[in-house]
Amino acid sequence: MQSRGTRFLVLLMISTLVLCACSKAKSTEEYLQDGQKYLEEGDLPKAIAALEQVINKDPDLAEAHRLLGEALGRSGRWSEAADEFKAYQTLAKDDAAGYFLLGQAYVQTGDPGKAATTFAQGIRIDPSLLDSYEEEVAEVADDILQAGREALEADDLETATELLTLVAPLVPGRGEVYFLLGQAHLKANDTNQALITFANAVELSPELAAEHAEEINALAETGLGIGQAAFDAGDLDTAAEILDAVTTLLPNEARAYFLLGNVYNQANRFAEAVDAYQSVLNLEPESSSALTNMGVVYYKLGDLETAIKQFGAALELEPEDAETHYLLGAAYVQMDELEKGQAEFEQALALNEQLAPAYIGLGNVRILLEDFEAALTALEKAVTLDPDSPEAYFALGQVYIQLGDTAEARTALERVLSLNPDPRWKEQTELLLESLDSP
Repeated sequence: MQSRGTRFLVLLMISTLVLCACSKAKSTEEYLQDGQKYLEEGDLPKAIAALEQVINKDPDLAEAHRLLGEALGRSGRWSEAADEFKAYQTLAKDDAAGYFLLGQAYVQTGDPGKAATTFAQGIRIDPSLLDSYEEEVAEVADDILQAGREALEADDLETATELLTLVAPLVPGRGEVYFLLGQAHLKANDTNQALITFANAVELSPELAAEHAEEINALAETGLGIGQAAFDAGDLDTAAEILDAVTTLLPNEARAYFLLGNVYNQANRFAEAVDAYQSVLNLEPESSSALTNMGVVYYKLGDLETAIKQFGAALELEPEDAETHYLLGAAYVQMDELEKGQAEFEQALALNEQLAPAYIGLGNVRILLEDFEAALTALEKAVTLDPDSPEAYFALGQVYIQLGDTAEARTALERVLSLNPDPRWKEQTELLLESLDSP
């Protein structure tokens, strides 16, 4: 039987051994430091062993996967390295370098397609890293570009488009890639995408425009028609995209800038509209249409003085343009220069007696001048020419109220509502109708 002292010594010894064992067990951080040290010293087997210990203890430690991938890659075990870099990239999604490391691994395992996709993801996060991996990326890009070119020559358009789309982000400064991609789109009858892609090509490599002038000019002419059709259909986004591409391909074509200006004007992209119309004037300084439309933009912006200058300049070139006289009259009315406004409306109608908006403008200015009988004459002519104009019937309703003809006022105002006017006219019309019912 053991004495109490002996038993105490045994327990003490066991406790000491446990404590010693605990103190000798390395922490995850220590294994990570060891792995990094061995990697720096080139002792790859020990680095791999240490880093595997880290991952066993903490599989979500991104840095351990990165270092282990590096150690495995340097050992020639690229397939395993790719797995580790993939794990690192999953854990550190915003680190562009992780995508480049994984891309390198794919290069070494002979998978240029995956390499290109992964490099492109890294470039999107941090384009500056492209310089650090220029050699690896260029190697992949050249291989894929050649394969894309061969597929295009063989009329394998699906493969060509896929490969060239894949390589484009890897060589962002090479217009040749976008030109080949544009050719693939064109062969596939995707004219819109071809236009946009050719424009990218020419922006990057302007010499391509001269080298392929016939092909580009023919496509751009087609683009003018497509842009006009999209504008006419109210598809302003498509029209803007196509016509912007056309202006890149045909930088000296005033028609393209004029159409683009009209699109931007309609889309309320006023600063871009002014730039487009100014481009027209740079090419054709005596384009009265560009001056008039630029005036409309300034009118919409509320810069009435500039609008009046633009309309005036247009009329110096085309003094018999009825619509520009009408627009100038509208600007004068907004400036509260009623007599000038009335004179311009009258001049517009002297040039074109079928111009309904000018009769509406003239009727409104005569209401403001309290010449209601003359206003009535103008507005009756307006609704004869344009029976679907809520503006004309609204003004007509106002005139009848002033002339005390409640029944005709009601008829005119109800006609406004029947035409489904915009909310502004609807609200004002309902208020006037309510006033007719008030005692």
